[in-house]
Amino acid sequence: MPNTDPVKVTIDDQTITVPKGTLVIEAARQAGVMIPHFCYHPKLKPDANCRMCLVEVERMPKLQTACSTPVGEGMVVRTATTVVNDAHKSVLEFILANHPLDCPVCDQGGRCDLQDFSHEYTPTTSRFIEVKRIFQKEYFSPLIEKQMNRCVQCLRCVRYCDEVMDVKALAPVGRGTMTEIKHFTTHELDCEFCGGCIQICPVGAITSRLSMYEFRPWML
Repeated sequence: MPNTDPVKVTIDDQTITVPKGTLVIEAARQAGVMIPHFCYHPKLKPDANCRMCLVEVERMPKLQTACSTPVGEGMVVRTATTVVNDAHKSVLEFILANHPLDCPVCDQGGRCDLQDFSHEYTPTTSRFIEVKRIFQKEYFSPLIEKQMNRCVQCLRCVRYCDEVMDVKALAPVGRGTMTEIKHFTTHELDCEFCGGCIQICPVGAITSRLSMYEFRPWML
């Protein structure tokens, strides 16, 4: 059985009591502090691949990922220092280097984590002048459209398909900015079409073809 003894942790000068082993990102949420993240989801195992949730933890020499770091007795966490904010800006800058500026026509527009974090952490101009990498639009099925140009490589869709649905229909292919989400078949996606990959995507990389251009996510 996991150790659930209560421990006291201080997050941005707020001291709260949570069960031992609670992840920093969840403890912060209980304290009313939102730590930006892409890859973390409470229904999935921690993956810590997006590096967006970096925070300062007292007596630790480097920034820690809040989605994979459990709290301990007396832990002091800071989520909004200059160092942390600079880390958030750097992560977003790399993500936006290849992200298309198509928010007005993206079905996730208005309910997009990347859109929200960009408004909060990044400047209005980019230092990148290189040509953006381009992926062609593809279809997982008659119901699901995939636009990898919008993908932030959080792998939520892959992990949901694996951990929650136990289907393993999706997998990442390639490395770095050329990573794509594939289904390894020449025919349509081999799954139950639960739509979980659409719902769990934090951006507009995987969308429903049924509702495309018909209404916004918050109208559902």
